[in-house]
Parts: sequence; C-alpha cells; structure tokens
Amino acid sequence: AWLSVGCGTGCTARVALAPTLAKLPVGQWTRVGVPLKCLAKAGADVAKLDRPWSVGTAGAMTVSVSRVALGALDQAEQTVDCAR
Repeated sequence: AWLSVGCGTGCTARVALAPTLAKLPVGQWTRVGVPLKCLAKAGADVAKLDRPWSVGTAGAMTVSVSRVALGALDQAEQTVDCAR
C-alpha cells in the first residue's frame, strides 16, 4: 500500500504505507501521519501539490478514512518512517 501525491505534469511521489499499516490494530481508529519531508524525498514539490493524496495497493485492502488534514505530526498516533 502507498500514499501518492501529484504536483503538476510529470511530478508525483509515492510513499510506502504498508509497513506502518501492518502495525495498526484492526478495528480501531488510529491517526497516521505522513511527513511532508517523506513526500519531498520521494520527488514531490510540496509547494505545488495539485493532487493532495490518493491511496493505492497492488492487492486487496480494506481501510476506512474519516479525515485527511495537513497538520502537526504531534497529532498522529503512528508516523510513516521514510528514513530508508
């Protein structure tokens, strides 16, 4: 699973979500944060985002999303690690 964003013609970035999602408890709401630096590291120009987010997977996945927001990572209960 991944989160992707678009930032104009030929500008896109994809960040892996699977390692973070695999740690989450099933059936429980959890706030997951994706640092903008992860998107920038993956190639996005975060100052020009025109497709704020989409989620994709190569297989089957069931996920519920109740809110998408730009905000401080201190509000997230789990944060995607993009150090790799």
